[in-house]
Amino acid sequence: MNPQDRIHLLSELTFLREHLAELPDSAKIMRISTESRIRGIENRLAEEPVNEREPERVQLTVNDPPFIDTICSKQYRDRGFRFSDVGQIRNSLARLGQDNLREDEQYLNGEFQGVLPKGRSFEFRLTDNSEVIRGKIGPAILNADELNAHLHQSAKIKVMMTQIGGGKPRYVLTDMPEWIDGN
Repeated sequence: MNPQDRIHLLSELTFLREHLAELPDSAKIMRISTESRIRGIENRLAEEPVNEREPERVQLTVNDPPFIDTICSKQYRDRGFRFSDVGQIRNSLARLGQDNLREDEQYLNGEFQGVLPKGRSFEFRLTDNSEVIRGKIGPAILNADELNAHLHQSAKIKVMMTQIGGGKPRYVLTDMPEWIDGN
């Protein structure tokens, strides 16, 4: 492995460790994915011989020179994204920071307006203000089509609300609803 590749891997490893430390425990999928990537990089680095002149332990941060010129991109199938400069990376890190991420378990009253069982998504009209929220159906709901039998019936639902900064909240239905009025 050439020194430039090693520096790149060390930079990515540092970035991932910092990102992992900021992730809430409830973001399980992101934590598992990040931990898996960290293990992969650590294994790759462990397999390569270390140049004796190289320091025993190199820790890089976003402000260190090898990282400043690094551009980050991710490609998955036909989709991808790319940061064009380190400023965008810093802004994204700040946006995804623990103090800017809000996750709350909430109980909401209202009624289902529609459910797409194959897409595992729903629309729910809130009783308080008639606002319609959209969300995903979590894995604990085994038969999402069952919700369609209760459209427009009063219900109390438990959701995980996730919001980044002042962005639009995202909802995941975590349990089967409690049907109100004996429905």
